[in-house]
Amino acid sequence: METFLEEYGYLAVVAGTFIEGEAALLAGAFMANQGYLTFVGVVLAAMAGSQITDWMYFLLGRTKGTQLLNKRPAWKQKTLKVNQFVEKYPIAILFLYRFMYGFRTVIPLVIGLSSISVWRFWLIGMLGTICWSLSFATLGFWLGKAVDQYLAQLNTYKWPLLVGAAVLVAFIAWGINWKKRKTAAVEYDRI
Repeated sequence: METFLEEYGYLAVVAGTFIEGEAALLAGAFMANQGYLTFVGVVLAAMAGSQITDWMYFLLGRTKGTQLLNKRPAWKQKTLKVNQFVEKYPIAILFLYRFMYGFRTVIPLVIGLSSISVWRFWLIGMLGTICWSLSFATLGFWLGKAVDQYLAQLNTYKWPLLVGAAVLVAFIAWGINWKKRKTAAVEYDRI
């Protein structure tokens, strides 16, 4: 298990940010606290995964967004409303959208449709990615410290509890992600 984490832990954080960024980052930082990964490595892996995801949706919006919206007229009106918000508060949206549950994939797509330049998206988005990665990694690392202190008393059960916690976190992340997508779809339909 330790060898697996050391070899594939950072890749798991990168891949995890595609599915559920916060949960993957918290789990990676927890593993950094346990000594299987490094804090800096986890932050960089989360930043890479977040940027890849953001750029994928941004470029989809920039290159195929209009075609996508023409195929889905109901989305077009809603996207126009979101785009007005993006155009009105571009810096705040670019910096903070990672922290907006349910909109992390929609907003880069809409930004791709907007007049925001590629350089502005990169610069302000990168600053937001750095803050997001550091804040959730720090939270996960502190959580790891608290759990580690508790587990010191239960050292004989450490591995079963870690595996159980990882499964529980994955299940909760899946549930949150499912609920987020369902809520985002409902919210997007209301716009």
